Amino acid sequence: MGAIAVEKSRKLARLNSIKFKLVVIPLLLLSVAIVAIAGGIVYLTRESLLDQMRSSGCDLVEQAVSRLQDNVLALDTANQLIGDQLLTAGRVVVNNQAQISNEFLTQLAEAFGVNVLYWYNSEGRVTHSAFGEYLNWVAPAGHPVRQFMQSNAQYLVEEEIRKDTDSDNYYKYGYLKAGGGSFVQVGILANTVESLTREFSLQDLVEELAAGEEIVYALFITPDLIATAHSSQDRIGLQVSDEGSIEAAVRGNVYSSEYFYEPVNANVYDLLMPVTINGRHVGALNIGLSMKEVYTAINRIVNMTIVIGLVAFVILGTVLLSSSLGIAGVLQAIKAHLALIASGDLTKNLPEKLLAKGDELGEIAQATERMRVSIRNILNDVTQASLETANSSQELSAATEQTSASIEEVASTANEFASTVQAMHENAQAMVESASAISATAAQGTDSVEEAVATTRELKDTMVGTAEVIETLGEQSKEIEQLVEVITDIADQTNLLALNAAI
Repeated sequence: MGAIAVEKSRKLARLNSIKFKLVVIPLLLLSVAIVAIAGGIVYLTRESLLDQMRSSGCDLVEQAVSRLQDNVLALDTANQLIGDQLLTAGRVVVNNQAQISNEFLTQLAEAFGVNVLYWYNSEGRVTHSAFGEYLNWVAPAGHPVRQFMQSNAQYLVEEEIRKDTDSDNYYKYGYLKAGGGSFVQVGILANTVESLTREFSLQDLVEELAAGEEIVYALFITPDLIATAHSSQDRIGLQVSDEGSIEAAVRGNVYSSEYFYEPVNANVYDLLMPVTINGRHVGALNIGLSMKEVYTAINRIVNMTIVIGLVAFVILGTVLLSSSLGIAGVLQAIKAHLALIASGDLTKNLPEKLLAKGDELGEIAQATERMRVSIRNILNDVTQASLETANSSQELSAATEQTSASIEEVASTANEFASTVQAMHENAQAMVESASAISATAAQGTDSVEEAVATTRELKDTMVGTAEVIETLGEQSKEIEQLVEVITDIADQTNLLALNAAI
């Protein structure tokens, strides 16, 4: 039971390993890819939105700067025309000072379309007035009239439009000195110009810019780094010192950056553009663009990416899990079949459902089945060759025994040949002895000669028989040589079969 549990534990560990390789790793890679894609999309989207915001902001600020330049030019033109009108009327009065009277000033005022026409003596007292207004009025100390009278200027047109102390009307005034310390003051009703001035003012411009939902704040910064106009009126007159303000308001370069704006507790895109009017650098217009839409779009993209990633993760995880289980099952079946082959059991075929698969696992199963069939065929061929080798060995044994018998027969024949030679030697000795006997005893005569002849014939016959035996021995030696060659061939074939069987 312990061995079975260990084997099950091993199978489970192998299955988990396959699942990890086929499921967990691809899902981890997919997660990394999704995060990388999401990061890239967020980065590209953010940069694209910032570029779009920068472009839109620049267009908006350029339009505001252009409008400001047009406004200033229009006001300057209007003030120039009004100033020319005031000075022209004043010159006419000065040139006709001998005729000065209230009626004369009234006629000139109506002719020139001015509303105020006062003649002052050297003490700063109104001695003559169009329409009979402010007669005998004396300019107090510090009053613009008193300041002009005490100055060395021959003429002056006030830059600012002043509100009348006795009414809500606004006037623009001009002054022109005559001889003897007297001078004339000309004024024109400038309620329309005042209205245009307010409409064209920097404060109205920045407040109008800040009215847009996408703009958090707007302000105008002078070259001395003072916020002379601000969408938050409590910040008017604020001294600034940040890098962007210095770069745009002092150095005259466009500047942009993103930072956290504490009053609204959010990030803003800060854009500053220098302002030049009539060729003179007068400061910079600064707006803060809300980053809310940018981060909203980024969050939307991130959420969509997360949702798509989770759906892809679940779908791919399901597909991979199903595939891994199928692959693990196929691999387990192939492994079990290979174990059977390794144990020597070549009788069982792989299941048809594995062989019928059209994917790589099916190809592996088919290759495994072909290997099993090939091994079985090789073993059958080796068995057949072994049987044939055994039969050849038996035939070789028989031939060897026959060769041994032939060798024994040759040996026997050789022994007989030796005996015959010995006999011939002995006969030769006997012939010598007989010859000696004949030589010694010629008396014995014809009987001994006949005996010698007979012996010689017998020797001849013996020699003939010996030659035949030697010839037979040569033929048998050739047969032995052929048998040895057959044995050698059989041995070589046996070695080759043994080698094939080993392979």
